Amino acid sequence: MKISILSLVVLLFLNSSCRDKTIKAEGIEDFGVHLSSLKQNNKLWTFLGGEFGRSIKVTSSKGNSLTWQKSYARLYVSKDNNKSFKVYSFGRGYINDTKFIDNKVFVFKLSEDFNTYSVFSFTNDKVWKHETGFPQDVRDLFYIKGQYVAIVDSENIHHSLIYTSENKGKTWKVRDSTLSIQNPFIKNGFMYFLSSEEGDNDARKKIIGKYDFSSFTCKTYDLPVNFESDFLTYNDKRINIIGKLNKHIAIFNMGNDNKFRLHYLDSENLNWSPDAAYNYKNSDWLLIGKIEGFSVAHRLLNISNGKTIKEKIEFSSLTPMNDYYFMRRNNKVSFVTHSYGGHFQQFDF
Repeated sequence: MKISILSLVVLLFLNSSCRDKTIKAEGIEDFGVHLSSLKQNNKLWTFLGGEFGRSIKVTSSKGNSLTWQKSYARLYVSKDNNKSFKVYSFGRGYINDTKFIDNKVFVFKLSEDFNTYSVFSFTNDKVWKHETGFPQDVRDLFYIKGQYVAIVDSENIHHSLIYTSENKGKTWKVRDSTLSIQNPFIKNGFMYFLSSEEGDNDARKKIIGKYDFSSFTCKTYDLPVNFESDFLTYNDKRINIIGKLNKHIAIFNMGNDNKFRLHYLDSENLNWSPDAAYNYKNSDWLLIGKIEGFSVAHRLLNISNGKTIKEKIEFSSLTPMNDYYFMRRNNKVSFVTHSYGGHFQQFDF
């Protein structure tokens, strides 16, 4: 439900005790920038990925003119808590995601025609390397048990490929997963992910996959009855599956015994859908959205012990946020929104 729009975020607080602050960062153009990837590494550097669009007017020999948009892949990096950013350009295209692995930063660039991915990396902020040995169309990357693991799309939307490399990307082996892989993460040497398989009456049902890189085998687990999952999260050693149970927003935990337990069931926010979630200790933060006309309204719920909505923040649909992320520092959780250019809003809990 993320919507890109050049507008400031207008915020209305309901029962909120969190502290918020507005940040105007230097180094990001106010216009022509479209961002979608927003990550922060363990050094608390912020990485904003997206594109910078420039309108080009072309005139033919007959005097007819045509204006079209050229897209340039851009990565903006801040080392001072979003006060200022340094820009890196990767030619034509779009920066889709950023990953931090094995003391390196990996950047995933999508081509301008949205058909192919390429991967770049650096160990400092001066020398970038185009990882030409990586498989085509890598959309996720991990480092586990001394090897790189790349998740690659295939021509079948219900089937992803797993590539592994024991020499840091020089050569790769293909491991056939037979399943689609969504929201993957690593826990205790296993890769957990959301997937689907054929169910009754040719309908597909969502499942959880658990991939073992020692045997290169995968086990699957059925989700609770009447639960429609949207995404997985893994924070503070807890696996959460977020979705709807009988049309109510719900959070299930997946325990070490691979069983699911209902953690939170929402009874207040009907017709809303979950967009993002984070958890730490006894608190959960759940961002939900609802379509209003041609835009989306958002609410951020701070839930205590899986039962009580402790705080609630409303984001107006008239000025929706462009992107957002959660971060944790010194045992404190913050929610950061990006609206346009270098404009950020940070909420500290």
